[in-house]
Amino acid sequence: MPTSSQEKQPPKSTKELLALAQDGAKKVFSTDEYREYLKFISGFHQYSVRNQLLIYLQNPHATFVAGYHTWKNQYHRQVNQHEKGIRILAGGEHKYEKRIRQPDGTIKRIKETRVFCRPAAVFDYSQTSGEPIKMFTHELTGEVPNYATIYSKLVQATDFHVGFSHEMPSSETKGVTRPRKKEIQLRSGMSEKQTIKTLIHELAHSELHCDPKLKLDRSTMELEAESTAFIVCQHLG
Repeated sequence: MPTSSQEKQPPKSTKELLALAQDGAKKVFSTDEYREYLKFISGFHQYSVRNQLLIYLQNPHATFVAGYHTWKNQYHRQVNQHEKGIRILAGGEHKYEKRIRQPDGTIKRIKETRVFCRPAAVFDYSQTSGEPIKMFTHELTGEVPNYATIYSKLVQATDFHVGFSHEMPSSETKGVTRPRKKEIQLRSGMSEKQTIKTLIHELAHSELHCDPKLKLDRSTMELEAESTAFIVCQHLG
């Protein structure tokens, strides 16, 4: 049995993290692990695809991650002693002034920005102690730039009638697709972000799961619809 000094150390450099992501992608997207990966990333929509993969590869049981100071200052929780951080790539900007000598001998100053990424550590909720937090809500909040246009284009992309309703099968239900009636119902009162995401999810159902000959269990259909919604929402920003 390996001693603590022999344990595999987490990647620390940008090169090591990029290599881990590349090798991990080959593993995840070519095996049955893909389904588990999709379930995992549904809770990490605020991170880039690469960082979602890096978090998953280092801790597939992670539920909610944040940096050391975010846990301490925002959530009033302390990272436990001897915990190893999950390494991700954090973006940054370096602003500088470039000086260009003109033909007449004067100096022209141009402000430029260089974008770079560097390794950073985050910690899972299970690695911290302190005040409990309400974190397992997947209700999106906030506005969507060009919401009316995006909503209109999505509605035009289907021959299903799209409407809103306060009556849903349960309080957790955000949308319903009814193939026989060719209609999609969205829960009234949701934020713009949640409305767009739910509409895309239901549009995926209308495209993928309306053939009565199709024999899929509910969890598989939800996985496919949520995967589609994730990809489209990422594309739309």
